[in-house]
Amino acid sequence: MNADAVLGFVKESANSLGEALYFNGVDRGLFGWLHCPTTDKCSGIGIVVCNAFGFEAICSHRSVRGFAQAAAASGFPVLRFDYSGTGDSEDIDPEADQIELWVRDVRSAVAEIRQRTGVASVCLMGIRLGTLIASLAADEATRVDSLIMISPIVSGRRYARELRNTRLAASLWSGAESVAESATSGAQSETVTPFEVSGFPLASKTMSSLSKADLSAIETVSGRQILIFDDSTLPTAKAWSEKLGAHGVEAEYTMSPEAHPMIKSLPHLATVPDTMFATACDWLLRCDEKRESARRGAGKYYPPPAVCTAPIMTLHGHRLGHEVSVTERPVFIGRDAVLFGVVTEPPKAEIGCPAVILLNAGATYHVGTNRMYVSLARRWARRGCVVLRLDLSGMGDSATRSGESDNNVFPPKALDDVRCAVDFLRGHYAVKDIALTGLCSGAYHALHAAAAGLPVSRVLVVNLQDYFSTEDPMEAEIHLKEVMQAPTVYRGRVLSYRSWKKLLTGRADVGRILRVNTRRASFAIEQISRNYARRLGIRLPRDLGWELERIIARGVHVAFVFSSGEPGLDMLKLQAGSTLGRLGNHCHVHIVNNSDHVFSDIRRRSELEQILTEELFAPSAAQESRPLSARRIG
Repeated sequence: MNADAVLGFVKESANSLGEALYFNGVDRGLFGWLHCPTTDKCSGIGIVVCNAFGFEAICSHRSVRGFAQAAAASGFPVLRFDYSGTGDSEDIDPEADQIELWVRDVRSAVAEIRQRTGVASVCLMGIRLGTLIASLAADEATRVDSLIMISPIVSGRRYARELRNTRLAASLWSGAESVAESATSGAQSETVTPFEVSGFPLASKTMSSLSKADLSAIETVSGRQILIFDDSTLPTAKAWSEKLGAHGVEAEYTMSPEAHPMIKSLPHLATVPDTMFATACDWLLRCDEKRESARRGAGKYYPPPAVCTAPIMTLHGHRLGHEVSVTERPVFIGRDAVLFGVVTEPPKAEIGCPAVILLNAGATYHVGTNRMYVSLARRWARRGCVVLRLDLSGMGDSATRSGESDNNVFPPKALDDVRCAVDFLRGHYAVKDIALTGLCSGAYHALHAAAAGLPVSRVLVVNLQDYFSTEDPMEAEIHLKEVMQAPTVYRGRVLSYRSWKKLLTGRADVGRILRVNTRRASFAIEQISRNYARRLGIRLPRDLGWELERIIARGVHVAFVFSSGEPGLDMLKLQAGSTLGRLGNHCHVHIVNNSDHVFSDIRRRSELEQILTEELFAPSAAQESRPLSARRIG
C-alpha cells in the first residue's frame, strides 16, 4: 500500500471513530470526541457525557465510547469530553475547586455541541460523580431538557466519606511503612499535597464542595425528564427517585446489573452494557417524540466534515508556573487499522532530544494509570521532546483489526502498531533518537519491539511481569507474585498456630499450596540451570539475558524500574540471571520503595518520573564507545 493510499485509508477510517477536537472551557482548553449520527434520520437531541471521577472514569472509558457509537447509530450526536485537569484536557491549579470548574466545563460542552450540530435540546448523561456535576450544570441557561444518571451520587457527603474510606483501605493494603508515613504527615497532608484517591487528586476545596452537595436539595432537575440506572448490587437512588416523582418530576427508575461492572470492573475486564444503553436510546427517542421543538431543530443539524480536523491545543506554561508552553494534537495513524494517539510537541525541538512513545498500561487508555502518561508527556515536551501517547489496536480510542477482539492487552499485531508509531515519528518529525516506554504490558511490548530490531535508541521498562508470557497476571489461577513470595510467606506460617489449625481442619487449600511451591521450585531449578549454561556459553531458549545482550549490542539503552515487592523483579533475575552483571552502564535496574503496581501515591509517582527522566536524557548505548566486555554494572 503506497503512502497516499495509507493516508486516505486513515482519514476515511478515522471519521468512523468520531471527531477528536479541542474546545474552549471558561479559561482552559478541553479535549473531546464528537460522534455524529451515522443514519439519515438525525435527532434534535444532543448528548453530552459527564464522566465519572478518577479510576472509575478509567474503567468506564470503553463503555462511554461504546455508548457514544451506539447513540450516534440511533441518530443522536454525542459529545464526550474530559473535564479540566483530567484526561487529555488542560491542567488546572491543584488547589482549585474542581466541582466548580467541572460544572462550568459541562456548560461549555453543552454550548459546543449546540454550536457544532444545531440540536434543539441537550441531554446530559452522568456517571457516578458525573451525575452530580450534570445536575449542578443543568440550569436554565443551558436549556438541558433531560438527564440520564448511571449509579448516581445522591449525597456528596456520603461520596466524600466513601473516597476517604477507599484511600484508607489502599494505605492499609500498601503496607505498614506507608501507613506510618501517612500518619506522620497527619492533618497537614490535605493542605500540603492534594487528597488522592487511587492516584487521582482532589483539592481540599473540592472535598468541601462535595460535602455540601446533595441531589435531593437541587431544584434544577425540576421540569426535566430523568432516566435513572441504579446499581443493582448496591442501590442508592430509589428513595430519591420516588421523591422526584412526588414533586412532579418525570423520572423513570430502574436497577441495572450492568451499572456496577461498567464502573468498577478493571479496564481489561470491561464490557459494554449494551442492554442499558439500548434502553437509554429508546428512552431518548420517546423524549424526542414529545418535543415539537426538537423535531424542528433536527433540520438544523450540520453533518461532520468529510475529513477529520487536526486541532491543536496550546498548554500555556505560565498558568501553572512553567516557563515553556507546549502544544498537543490528536493523530490517526495506521495501515490496516486506525490507531489513535496524542502528540505533545515542544515549541522548538532541541537537537539531540529523544522522541518518546508511551504504550498502554494494560487496557488503560492513552492517558495512563493515574493520568501518569499525560504528566510525563508534558514534562518531557517542555524539555524539547516530541511525545506520542498511543492506543494499540483494540484498546482505548483506536480501532480494532478485523477478526480480532477488543481490549486484548496483548494484541497479536502489537509489534506492527509500535513499528507504525516509530515510522510516524521518524517521518513527520525527522527524529532518530526514539524511546519506548510502558508500564506492565506496555513494558512487555516496548522490550519486545527493541528485541525485534525496531529503530529505537532506548527502552524504559516499568514493572514488567514476565518477558516470555502473555498470561494476564490478574486472571492467572496462581498469581506470579504469590509464587515469587512463597518461600517468605510459608516460612512465616510454619510457627503460626492459626495456619496449622487451618491446615489440620481441612480449611487450607493444600492443592494450591502444592502447586505454588512446585512452580517456585521449578523456577529455582531453571535459574540454576540457566546460570550454569551461561558459564558454558550455551544459549538456551527463552533466555532474556541473551535478548538483552543483543538489544544493547545494537546501541539500545535499557532501564528497568520496579515497585518494591514486584514479582517481575524476581522474574528478571531468573530470566536474565548473571547476564545483568555483564551489561554494564547500559542496563540499569531501579526500585521504588513503598509503591504499588501503578504508583498511586503522588510521592512514589514523582520518584518514578524523576528516574525515567534521568534515564531518558542519559547517553544512549550508541553514544558510548566502550565495548560490551569492558562495561561494568552501574
